[in-house]
Amino acid sequence: ESSAASDVYKRQLPVFAVGPATASAARNANFSTVVDGGDTAEKLLRVIDAASFRTGLYASAHHVSRDLALARPTRIRRQVVYEMEAAESLPESVIDAFHSDEEIIIPFYSPRSFHIFESLLTKHNLGDRLTRATAVAIHARVLNDRTLNWGRTQIAAAPDGTGMVDAMQKAA
Repeated sequence: ESSAASDVYKRQLPVFAVGPATASAARNANFSTVVDGGDTAEKLLRVIDAASFRTGLYASAHHVSRDLALARPTRIRRQVVYEMEAAESLPESVIDAFHSDEEIIIPFYSPRSFHIFESLLTKHNLGDRLTRATAVAIHARVLNDRTLNWGRTQIAAAPDGTGMVDAMQKAA
């Protein structure tokens, strides 16, 4: 089977996306059948429960907030396709920004990234410099385990790119 034929076949497989941004990306990648799961893992699982396939592939990061394969082990097989590695230090430009008098707006898309960032702030003794900082989160659960006192926080009204842009504009 040629690579081109294989690519066409793969693009005919249905894609079940958790939300509209991922669904849009799948459509832009020329997948012909794309199902928007409704913005949450719970809603996506209900969509999957109603679908007619026997077994689906869950391509994911190493760290996920909800493992769909654990939720539906007979229908979903998880394959880790990438892993984000945490930084061990903050760049000097970030440290300098925290020592300036400027307002700082920092977007967070996952609880893990938020936790890592807070640990780096602590490592660099910047926790007391957060009075002018705003943490903008894609979802409220991102900020659940705060250890530092942020000047402000802002939660996106919708857990997508547009919601984050709107939340960052409000924070500004």
